[in-house]
Amino acid sequence: MTLIIGMIFITTMFVGGVYFLWKDAGVRRDWMLRDAEVVEESWRGGADGTKSFLIRWVDDFGREHFFRNPISHSGLGFLRSTPYPVKVYINPDNPEKGILARGMGGYRGIGLVFLAVPVVLTLFLILVL
Repeated sequence: MTLIIGMIFITTMFVGGVYFLWKDAGVRRDWMLRDAEVVEESWRGGADGTKSFLIRWVDDFGREHFFRNPISHSGLGFLRSTPYPVKVYINPDNPEKGILARGMGGYRGIGLVFLAVPVVLTLFLILVL
């Protein structure tokens, strides 16, 4: 029974990783890569929650746009002093929607984690069993 639950978990993680990498490919293909800056970092849910980023970017007409990165993450680290520069992908149909281009705040970062976990667990199971 434990093996079946483990295989379901591994499969779910793998499918999730493929989904996020597929989503990342679509963003990289269809959205605009722009310079921006993080104007606020905060912890959602208190100190034990997840790190959230408020991002500001300026379009070609000088208008400021703000969005909160859709992927927040937990982990070690401290909040950085803001503002600081970042690269973001911006939805051309909705300039208030974007995502960090690099790191764990983007689809690629989370997709690679979702793929790495099942690979490591599978290798562990093969070596142990």
